[in-house]
Amino acid sequence: ERPAASVRLGERFTATLVIEGSTSVDGGAASLHFDPAVLQAVAVTGTEMLPLSLQNVFDNQAGQIAHAAGEPTRTATGRLRLAHVEFKAVGLGTSQLSFDRMLPTQSDITSEGRSILASTEDTSLVVADGTLRSNALYLPAVTAP
Repeated sequence: ERPAASVRLGERFTATLVIEGSTSVDGGAASLHFDPAVLQAVAVTGTEMLPLSLQNVFDNQAGQIAHAAGEPTRTATGRLRLAHVEFKAVGLGTSQLSFDRMLPTQSDITSEGRSILASTEDTSLVVADGTLRSNALYLPAVTAP
């Protein structure tokens, strides 16, 4: 398991939702959960790799983000950025950042309209007052080979 990233109370930071794989991707959806007592979403921004926004909402009371995007005219492979999520650290503690894999808010990756998501990798983030261990945050969604 990857060590938890750390940020300072009151700090704003950006988490990038990443798709990795060798299969052609034409769409992606991320349903991400977080602890709203520790983090608050500020903005969710799509990327040029999957420019057609299908869903882009966040709910700071429920601690949930839903972002879906696609590219209907071409596919891409390798390491792709699905979205950038800006958070603000609003409380001390640890928040899990986890992908939902169950319907109706299932995270998924598609190729030619078919699901190809093999796994997701959740992480945790520590909000602290003191010295930080790291400010890197990496949230990959991994496609099937």
